[in-house]
Amino acid sequence: MAAPGDFTLRPAGPRDADFLTDLLIAAVNWESGRAGRGRANLLAHTTVARYVAGWPRADDLGVVAVDRRGEPIGASWLRHFSAEEPGYGFVPPDVPELSIGVVPSWRGRGVGRSLLREVARAAGRRGIARISLSVARRTPARWLYLREGYVTVARSEDSETMVRTLPPSGPDGTEGWLHALAVELAAMAQNGLHYATDRYDRARYERLQAISAEIFATLGDGDVDGLRAVLATDEGHATPKVDVRGALFDDTGRVLLVREQRDGGWTLPGGWADALDTPSAAVERELAEEAGLRVRTTRLVAVHDGFRHNGHPPGPWHIYKLLFLVERTDEAEPVAGLDGETSGVGFFDLTDLPPLSTRRTTVEQLELLCAHRADPALPTTFD
Repeated sequence: MAAPGDFTLRPAGPRDADFLTDLLIAAVNWESGRAGRGRANLLAHTTVARYVAGWPRADDLGVVAVDRRGEPIGASWLRHFSAEEPGYGFVPPDVPELSIGVVPSWRGRGVGRSLLREVARAAGRRGIARISLSVARRTPARWLYLREGYVTVARSEDSETMVRTLPPSGPDGTEGWLHALAVELAAMAQNGLHYATDRYDRARYERLQAISAEIFATLGDGDVDGLRAVLATDEGHATPKVDVRGALFDDTGRVLLVREQRDGGWTLPGGWADALDTPSAAVERELAEEAGLRVRTTRLVAVHDGFRHNGHPPGPWHIYKLLFLVERTDEAEPVAGLDGETSGVGFFDLTDLPPLSTRRTTVEQLELLCAHRADPALPTTFD
């Protein structure tokens, strides 16, 4: 890792066009295994040239890393493509595609991770909800993308298309950060109150707990007194809560969704795992309660950090999400509302989805589950 201050980040501008092109050419040559192809040859390839042609366009966004002398050492940038002129990692046209590169002498020193995070923050400030990219399956960078919250949504023999859903943020990009800070403070206070015996230390942790409740309330997640009461009742060492979701597909590839009473959005059946539940039993119970169906759990597809994939929840907890594939064990018709928490149920094609409750289920998660249903050889994904 580079020491703090060894490099800094700045916005990418018109003067960086040649540097971005150099990084693009290096990336294409590495992924193709043909390092001898030159600049003119590659830029004659229409799809490759699309990533830098006319840089910067009005809706382009980029970040450049520079060393202490001000020399560029890496960059990440976002560009929107159309269905008529797509990039290699094209998904819907409202999702910009990420390009990133670091000069060889600076790789493995934290530059790439810093660039990924800064361009995501900049995208969030601009109101961008998702980012896509294309990556060669054998490149080490793929593991960095997975750790930063990118999920594979399409796969070919040599490459993968990945998408990251950005956490919600306010106009200045701080809301998601503040919520994460409040969750960390609440966990720190809970752990301190669990282990501390000195009365002065306990008083300090109680104040930390109160501060976290005040931040949650400021963000619109409830009233201060109610949140303080909720936090005070959660005892023991603070750990993430576990949310389970089950995907049931019919023979035509449609997925079963239920409509939540609370926000009116649609989601995979699921919810909190109960004490003494096994993970598979928890998701089978949720399908019975929310859709009236008996199912059998067949596969764990993903373990997701809820903050990274679904945005922050309306509450003070960190959440892990377990996504399962299930299959039916009876021929009953789905029925909503048996638990009083759902008001609708039905099978939907992934190309014609209803409005989703994205804090529970995202399009990317549905696409990931569909891909695993189609190809059982795909490995479980996790953050």
